[in-house]
Parts: sequence; structure tokens; C-alpha cells
Amino acid sequence: MTKFENMFQDDDGQALVASNDPAKSGGETLETGFYFEKVTQMLPDPNSMDGPLLPGKRISPWATATRDTAYKMYEALKPLVPGAILSIVEGEHDPYFKLSHPQLHIGAKMDGRQARVNAGLLASYIARSTAFVDGQLKQFPEPHLKAAADELIRELTREEN
Repeated sequence: MTKFENMFQDDDGQALVASNDPAKSGGETLETGFYFEKVTQMLPDPNSMDGPLLPGKRISPWATATRDTAYKMYEALKPLVPGAILSIVEGEHDPYFKLSHPQLHIGAKMDGRQARVNAGLLASYIARSTAFVDGQLKQFPEPHLKAAADELIRELTREEN
């Protein structure tokens, strides 16, 4: 298990959060149901500028959702962005700081306009809301999904200057 930004990633890639269950003694984690790639920053070969990229250091995975997690975000956003066609798309690749796995986004198209939100970041916000409430494991996705949907709608419908 590896810790990144106050959340943990298990060997399967699932995000885990610290348990707030009063029945637990401490140090336990809660499963969030969201999975992320084990991503590394790719580095140029110091001996050859034209050579292949080499695996570098592992970096925070929360922007690199697995395809299944991206699909969960797609399904959750679909009814919140009426009139738009949604899809899962790969983010743009930085030619100088490539990652071992692509960042997946939820892309939206409407009336010739396009916008997108990072599926991994959205899932990580929801994962962080995982907690025991009244003895039950709960998540609170609504404010995060609403913010993402509002951002897509704002971008798709904004007036050009």
C-alpha cells in the first residue's frame, strides 16, 4: 500500500481512505471502489536524447483513473449534462513529461463546442468523501458531480468574446 496526498493505493490500484469508524482501533482503511493506474513519470535516457523513454519515479495516481473508474464517472455525469454527447477520451500528452498511463477525461460535445473534465480527479474527490456515517459506509458524490457538470455546461454554453 502506497500513500499519496492523504489517500492510499492498494496493490490492485484501489484508492483507500483512513477509516473514521469508531469501532476500529486505528490505522484501518476504507475501500472506495475507485481504481487508479500505478503511474510513473517517464524520463529521457540521459545517454541519448533520441532514445527511448525510461520509467522514472511513481507519481500521484489520482489523475489517472482506470477505464472502469472513468466509465463510472461517465455514467454519473451523463444525466447531469443534458443535450451534450459524452465520451471517454484520453488527455493530451506532454511530449516532455510523458506518463506511463494516459489520463482519461469525460469529454462533452454540444453545438460544435467541446469541453472535458479529468475522470481520475473527479473520482478521487468522491473517494475522499468515503466515510462511516451512522454505522454505514457512505460516499457523498453529489457536490463533486454537480461541480463537474456545471463546469462542462459553462464551457459548452459560454458566449464568445
